[in-house]
Amino acid sequence: MKVWTTWYNLPFLISLGLGLVFAVLQIVGGFGDHDSDADIDSDGHDFFDGALDTLGVGKVPLMFILVSFLSLFGLIGLLLNAVAFQFDSVYPSWFFAVVLVLSLPLAFVGTSRTSRLFAKLAPENSLIVGFEQLVGRVGRVSSPTISVTYGRVEVRDPHGTVHTVFAQLATGEPLPTNTEVALVEYDQAKRCFIAKQFGR
Repeated sequence: MKVWTTWYNLPFLISLGLGLVFAVLQIVGGFGDHDSDADIDSDGHDFFDGALDTLGVGKVPLMFILVSFLSLFGLIGLLLNAVAFQFDSVYPSWFFAVVLVLSLPLAFVGTSRTSRLFAKLAPENSLIVGFEQLVGRVGRVSSPTISVTYGRVEVRDPHGTVHTVFAQLATGEPLPTNTEVALVEYDQAKRCFIAKQFGR
């Protein structure tokens, strides 16, 4: 038991514990609003957006991705440390860095595959909604500004689920954060919503 509570296992135990806590809170409905990204804008943010897309953002709820990543990161780290301890009862401090470097990409890949499986198995009435269900909805700008090139908007779908989507203004000057905007259409080519200030 002492081995599992040593310093080199603590980060992974904490990660696994957080994953389990978030999972329980999600199941019992005590975590609050479900939050998910509806899509990824690929213009000018290729690496970051590509990583989010690989993780399944826009296809499954963000909480599912968070729980999967934290749990897998914790499990993989603990398993790698356990394997190392089997070969040598003295744990070399430098090996902790190796375990971290290996655990992060392995957890990333595992989360990606888990999200894809979940997206395939998710029922049609799940939290995942089509883009057309968000067109016409009114939300608030969550990025510092929204302009004709980039912005993010928090909006609720008809079921009350909160989504953070990428959006652009069709025309006009940038609008500040918390401005109410309406999502008037979805641009399939740009993979983002077109928004305009609500009430104007």
